[in-house]
Amino acid sequence: MPLAFSRPESSWFSRRREFRADAGGANLAGRKKMIAALERLQSLQGVSQLPERVAAFGISGGGKSGWANFFSTHPALEDRIAALRASGGERRVAHQPMGS
Repeated sequence: MPLAFSRPESSWFSRRREFRADAGGANLAGRKKMIAALERLQSLQGVSQLPERVAAFGISGGGKSGWANFFSTHPALEDRIAALRASGGERRVAHQPMGS
């Protein structure tokens, strides 16, 4: 399978794992604490503490849409927070639906 076709598939699985990890964190620490942690990450997004010459090697996951999101290995923090909020007050947090 050419790399162009395997990358979106592996990226999809990676994004799905992130949603599941968020749900696991919410189940362990509590949904509100997990949301607060993701919101803290979101507030720091764009603020790089890496030296300029190595900043390109940092993780950046914000503001992606369209094709960039299709190849992204991490879902946007907004989507991760929304998934946790959509779980309501349930102790168990469902993972993101298959189509996302």
